Amino acid sequence: MKLGKNFFNRSAEEVARELLGKVLVRRIDGKLHRVKVIETEAYLSDKDETSKENYRSSRRFNLMWEGPGVIFTYLVHNHVMFCISTREKEVPESVFFRAFESLNGDLRLNGPGILTKSLLIDNRLNGKYIDETDDLWIEEGKSENFEIVKAIRIGLKEKIPKLLRFYIKDNGSVSQN
Repeated sequence: MKLGKNFFNRSAEEVARELLGKVLVRRIDGKLHRVKVIETEAYLSDKDETSKENYRSSRRFNLMWEGPGVIFTYLVHNHVMFCISTREKEVPESVFFRAFESLNGDLRLNGPGILTKSLLIDNRLNGKYIDETDDLWIEEGKSENFEIVKAIRIGLKEKIPKLLRFYIKDNGSVSQN
């Protein structure tokens, strides 16, 4: 069953943690690729000076104000980054995806630019709700026990020392620091 708007209508910090172990499904040329969410980061509206959501004047970030479950991509150094908005409309928080583990064993997914390239995630998905597309969705994963590590977001130690990066401990797909 697809995770819907109700799942995402909470704080980005809570959603980022709870997405670990869930399964993202991507349909490419009729084939379903299932990948487990391994690593995420939370971005927290006006409480977070580094948050992309603070750039409302930039058209490329406006989707973050559209409510929970909106797919949002943007470019950094020619790499596509992938986020999903959380919280209610006009409260711009989001979860940023850093790494997945391929359940089909056929994709390399340890890093935000690598995972979007491998899964063909790009701006054509912008503005779609994660539970309303037949090409990309998130569903419950297998019930399993794992330890969640909380860390400082990559590249932001000096700006925001808060622990808003989450990943599954000892998983080989975690992105590099």
